[in-house]
Amino acid sequence: TETIEAGLDMSMVPNDPEYKNYQSYVVENAREGMIPMKRIDESVRRILRVKFKLGLFDFPLYKASEFEKYNSADFQAAATESAIQSLTLLRNNDNLLPLGDAAKVLVTGPGANSLNVQNGAWTHTWQGVETQYNKDLPTVQEAIKDLIGDERHTFVQGTELDEEIDINQAVQAAANVDVIIVCIGEIPSTEKPGDINDLQLPQAQVDLVKALKKTGKKMVGVLIQNRPQIIDKVEADFDAIINAYEPGDYGGIALAQVLFGKAEPSGRIPFTYPRHSGDFTHYDHKFAEKRDPKFAFDAINPLFNFGDGMGYTTFEYSDLRLSTNRIGPGGRVRVTVNVKNTGEREGKEVVQLYVQDLYATIAPPLKRLRDFTKITVKPGETEVVSFNLTTRDLAFVDHNLKWKTEKGEFEVKI
Repeated sequence: TETIEAGLDMSMVPNDPEYKNYQSYVVENAREGMIPMKRIDESVRRILRVKFKLGLFDFPLYKASEFEKYNSADFQAAATESAIQSLTLLRNNDNLLPLGDAAKVLVTGPGANSLNVQNGAWTHTWQGVETQYNKDLPTVQEAIKDLIGDERHTFVQGTELDEEIDINQAVQAAANVDVIIVCIGEIPSTEKPGDINDLQLPQAQVDLVKALKKTGKKMVGVLIQNRPQIIDKVEADFDAIINAYEPGDYGGIALAQVLFGKAEPSGRIPFTYPRHSGDFTHYDHKFAEKRDPKFAFDAINPLFNFGDGMGYTTFEYSDLRLSTNRIGPGGRVRVTVNVKNTGEREGKEVVQLYVQDLYATIAPPLKRLRDFTKITVKPGETEVVSFNLTTRDLAFVDHNLKWKTEKGEFEVKI
């Protein structure tokens, strides 16, 4: 009664027993006069007004014939390609990846065989844990098996998200393979039920990695997660690390293709990945926050920096040039750089443009991302990349919460 009188118009889960049948209480209280009918009418009127404005009564249901490509081969290919281009290769010691055509692998970890973990919440279901849909689509381990065959593929899950299943069996299976692929997982979650108290990787998954490390086999860590789990206890054990985020229904296929070199990873991490719990610093931090990690504990020393990521080839940047070194109000400067593929594979590169304001009336960030583009370059070829910088790109929000551009020096970085 109090919530409705306070202005609540709609309950999201009116029939859920967990919420004690909110709808039934409202009807009962309205019949007994505890909630005036004019208050109910007011809520109904508001809800209907919004639905009319949204056109929900004009088009209550769209015709299936208007969505001929729904779940078509074209859309499936687009979902796969989107997943491939989001995968972020963060470590690749001694070019372990891509795995060779003869490599035998053990696939393990709670993220290896779960479409729910790949999709997360607000996908097939609310929290994303209730039911596993699209069971005909392959999980990571199934997609790897489909790609390389049974003889080169072994799967032992090892752990649930937070408890052991058969770590010893995983260790025994590792004796017969060349490389271990550990798929770190996280429970799908959203809203209040999805809150967690600690970003640390669950101990069961730590134990799995530590046990497998003792086998001496090369290990690839695949992070399938919706939050940056703290992996400081195990990250040094991985020879290669891919952040897969939540790659969706076709993420298993995408990961298999990237792991075995059928596709090129080209994602870049869109946040600063913390090294320790509570170790959160934005990439565009102030100069005053940048201290020597050796003398200020860990200071700003993330596990991975904003914008990090690599592919299976190498690039060389050269000849950074500006169309002018001075601009005034309303002006612009064209920034150009040469990007050469110095490796042996065609690859995608994300070229990132940053600007640093050297001095300002409010302490400026060390750098701010102003633009970026993804290019594809063949081996030995050079691509010329250009950006336009305007005075608005050099502006900041002052102490009056107004955008302001000040005279001064700026550094342009690629």
